[in-house]
Amino acid sequence: MIAGKMGRDGPGSGCDGPISKIVRDLRIVDGDRPFLTLIDFKAGLEDVARGVIVGLDQLVVIVDPTSASVQLAADMAASVRLLRSGIRPATRHLDRPDLVDIADRNFARARTSDCFVLLNRISGPRVERKLRKRLGEVGIEPVGSIPTEPRIAEAWLDGAPVSVSMPSRAIDAIDGLIARMETSAAHRDLGLSADGIESASAVPSEERSASPGC
Repeated sequence: MIAGKMGRDGPGSGCDGPISKIVRDLRIVDGDRPFLTLIDFKAGLEDVARGVIVGLDQLVVIVDPTSASVQLAADMAASVRLLRSGIRPATRHLDRPDLVDIADRNFARARTSDCFVLLNRISGPRVERKLRKRLGEVGIEPVGSIPTEPRIAEAWLDGAPVSVSMPSRAIDAIDGLIARMETSAAHRDLGLSADGIESASAVPSEERSASPGC
């Protein structure tokens, strides 16, 4: 599926809202057969504000060396922590009880276990140290770092597989991210988060604290 602000009929004819709602409510069932669905969202918090994260198992936040990107990562991580704590969604803007019930159910059954941060476009050790320091101040430890590599951008322009042009450090960072995500998924199935803490989804809904909506 391809989504964007511009529809086929010109400006104003398209909107990201419907595709975000599809992803939020999407549930794939295929018996016991394992599968992986990877969804690449546009940058920013709009999709999170639409409640999309409740339909995801894990999040990966790509952080470029900018203060705006650091703040975005902090907001994403905070959203996942709140979701795992069992907090209710914001519902003051909903004027129908059935819509409030739907929002509450979506948050209650959310499987989102962790939020991983991967550094991107890192030009050198000094920039990486600065970025790690800034993220550490908001309680975030990145799982890896992808250096600035012109061949990656060129592969994207050519429509070629990015892996062909990746330096070994970038491949190592992605391999480390995959390993962390697999560990997180295994812990989630046991009712634990990646750090071994009991997740909210493992606690019966009637035992959750019903925090008021924002």
